Amino acid sequence: MKKLTISTFLALSALAFSGAAPSFAQTTSQAQISEQTQLLLEGAFKGLSQRDRIQIQSQLSEYGLYASTLDGLWGRNTANALHQAAAMMEQNMGDDLNLVTSQRANAFVNQFVDGSASAFMWGEGGECDGCGDAQVADQTERNDLAKVPSGFRCNREPLAYNQLKRLVAQARERANSGEEVAALELRTLAAYHGAPFSSALVADTALGGTTIYSNLGFHPELSPEAILSCLRFASSQKVALAKVWLARAYVGDENIPEAVRSQLPPNIEKARELMTCAKSRACSDNAWQTNFSRPLRVVAERIAEHDNRQREATIAEAARSADGIKQKCTDLVSLKGICWALTVEEMKTVLTSQQYECSADLFGSQSCQRDDQMVAFTKAEVSFNCEAFDVCSYDYEEVSSFLLEQGIVGAMEADRKFITQSTAEAAALSAMGFGPALAFKDPYWLLSSCGKGPKGQKLCVEQPEDGEVRLVLRKDTFGAATPSFE
Repeated sequence: MKKLTISTFLALSALAFSGAAPSFAQTTSQAQISEQTQLLLEGAFKGLSQRDRIQIQSQLSEYGLYASTLDGLWGRNTANALHQAAAMMEQNMGDDLNLVTSQRANAFVNQFVDGSASAFMWGEGGECDGCGDAQVADQTERNDLAKVPSGFRCNREPLAYNQLKRLVAQARERANSGEEVAALELRTLAAYHGAPFSSALVADTALGGTTIYSNLGFHPELSPEAILSCLRFASSQKVALAKVWLARAYVGDENIPEAVRSQLPPNIEKARELMTCAKSRACSDNAWQTNFSRPLRVVAERIAEHDNRQREATIAEAARSADGIKQKCTDLVSLKGICWALTVEEMKTVLTSQQYECSADLFGSQSCQRDDQMVAFTKAEVSFNCEAFDVCSYDYEEVSSFLLEQGIVGAMEADRKFITQSTAEAAALSAMGFGPALAFKDPYWLLSSCGKGPKGQKLCVEQPEDGEVRLVLRKDTFGAATPSFE
């Protein structure tokens, strides 16, 4: 803080003794008060009890610097009076108060609570007791704690964007010059007043994640509620860093303090959403960064463990039902234990017991898959790709002969159809369940060999010209037995 000139001090003294309260524009010092100092004084004042705040206003009133209501509320009149008091103290001491840290600001305002300020307001003392204590505190107390306002929560009292921008810029300058505590205090004030990335950074520091501030802490220590308020606010403002921390908390990462984790019950789906969001530019302001890979690996592993447990439970449940379901296929043509005596849901249960994963695509087609093996369903067909039976190296005639040899059907009849572009889309949809977007684009020959079972169910081996084999179970006339000529 700049020293006052003698003429300025005389003007201040005259005003003080006359009982007039100078305005903010009436002093040189007032015009030079930094925004950081204003915020530090505000934080120190608000951190006191209402009785102490009223005591401060009462003391300032006795010095002729405050002429408003003694209500204990922070406002322009209280701010002006404290600024003017600081200027008078500096003049009497012949030295700057250096109100650039929360410790110094606290020491300054507390002198008006205990009455020790009077010796330095009227020039009776040789030095500022409270401010001297602050200097001693730099040597005797921990100097690695950043002060936070009483009842700290991120975005507690939003400031205008330009004010926040200046705070963040000042914090960056302090950090670049190695003044870590001052930088973190500025970050904390920015978080308190609504800077999203500062909110994430404050929570990150409290959780031990920021390298530059790894040796620092907060006074008072941030509560779990305060940390989560910062993370939630920053996450709502699309800060990826905050989403990463929240995802870790939701999966129970042991590197996060238990007190914080206990505030967030385990929620794998929420963690999955946050992890996906942290990687997406549509959801985060600084999408996927390299330094997120390690903490997100923990999240991914926990999600995978959860999914595996769920998967194992689903398979076990399907296996308990599959044996009874497959009995419905007795004497019917079946592949992989499924036939047209089953509903599609029953077919999916049988395949799930064989570790297939079943789902529906964007076009509503249902399918089950295990690695490269695919089984797709429509209302009248169940289609198996060549990987499902490891027959991709054979043509349709060879596969048909295998089916006859194994007695799956008694006879098969070869055929071929010329598929035009319009019918190709329908063929692809019905055969593979992939939808029209992946249909063949040109007319082609479809080669096939089909046979019927004793109850009208139909099994075909199909091969698009220059394509791979697929097997198709068709409902056909299932339910009506073939004629008997005995």
